[in-house]
Amino acid sequence: MDSPFLLRSIAAIEILKDQGAARWNYRLKCVNQLVKNNIRSYSQLLKQRICLLVFQIKLKMKNESNLMNNHLGKLCT
Repeated sequence: MDSPFLLRSIAAIEILKDQGAARWNYRLKCVNQLVKNNIRSYSQLLKQRICLLVFQIKLKMKNESNLMNNHLGKLCT
């Protein structure tokens, strides 16, 4: 059982092909490539941001640990 939307979409594509507008495939490929590139760039940016945040958290934890060790050292001496 095909949905009416699917049937209308196929009919529209066939009409476009018959009218010589088969170049829609090229435009779709261009749009698809643009989206892929932007998603890839966004993904890489997000990974870099996460790595930076993890580094900052580790650095803060290390500094707090050193600070605590210094205070404990003073208390124990």
